[in-house]
Amino acid sequence: MAINLLAVVAAFLVACIAVQFAKPLAYEHTAGPELDLLTPTPELKGVWEPNNKLQASTKLAEGQVRNLETVCFDALGRMFGTSEDGNIMVFSPDKSKAEVWTYVGGRPFGCAIDKQGDMWVCNTVMGLQKIDHKTRQIVTVVNYADGRPINHANDLDIAEDGKIYFTDATRFGPARAPNGLFPVVDAINIEMYEANNTGRLLEYDPETRNTRLVLGGLLYGNGVTVSHDQQSVLVAVSFTYRVHRCYVKGSKKGQCEVVTRLDAVADGISRASKGGYWVAVCSPPLPSFVTYQTVRTILARLPAWMAPPPVLHGIVARISEDGEVLETLQDAEGKVARFVSSATEHKGALYLGSMAADYVASYKLS
Repeated sequence: MAINLLAVVAAFLVACIAVQFAKPLAYEHTAGPELDLLTPTPELKGVWEPNNKLQASTKLAEGQVRNLETVCFDALGRMFGTSEDGNIMVFSPDKSKAEVWTYVGGRPFGCAIDKQGDMWVCNTVMGLQKIDHKTRQIVTVVNYADGRPINHANDLDIAEDGKIYFTDATRFGPARAPNGLFPVVDAINIEMYEANNTGRLLEYDPETRNTRLVLGGLLYGNGVTVSHDQQSVLVAVSFTYRVHRCYVKGSKKGQCEVVTRLDAVADGISRASKGGYWVAVCSPPLPSFVTYQTVRTILARLPAWMAPPPVLHGIVARISEDGEVLETLQDAEGKVARFVSSATEHKGALYLGSMAADYVASYKLS
């Protein structure tokens, strides 16, 4: 009887996969190159040795927010966050409470506030948005650049000269779900599985209103930060485990180079007060089998309910200016800091965004 039951289950799963292969996909798929990943899968050793330091983090506004990708601070010290439901949240002074500041729609990801106090948002559905801090009027500033639409605006940073550097992570945009939300997982998986390398780093100049391509060919271009000396911009590329640096000023202007190659999947990146940069790691290293095109093609066509759940192991790495990994803060069990999407330092603490939490984790730095 048990054998018959197993046969029925196996037949059912095969039938489901067959149906998926017979159905047209939500996105156009193309056969991409082999993934440029570390093979075999790197082990978390040395500075990457698992630890649970981030379990000392405090949960802020628990139950009042929904999968905040990142947070940003204004000149008054107010903390804002980008919510899965299209809202920009603002936190109380002690950060124990959060409420809706404004609704931008779509799925807001990165945010930053300029010298005038206005907020800029990377919205994966809308593009690059600007919110007037007085009227809260929302304007979509850029939704097309370098010959194609911006379908997956991800993260941004604002240089001292006012220029805005942001990523369009992939040409695949999130589709609206029946509940009205815009889950990004399908678009992310398709970019990874098909290895199209369609992500790019862009520059927007508010004075000229021109947008230019800084670096293309990225396999999910993710976090962005301007360097401490303002001479270059760093961009984290998730599925090649790399951080790139592109020079935007000085004698090397126009040149790009790889700063480091991490042992895990990079997400957000930001400046650290004691030098170097914080890199949010949203996942430990991917299994080696994803380097095979056939396996990725199958995974890309699996229904959502058959897809593997995200690994909740939370990691934040601090790298030096030249890319050396100096330390890692982790929650190997994913109890508090899980699926970390961003790490923003402010007045002695790290504030961690997450795609799988109803709070913001705050870790006090020593």
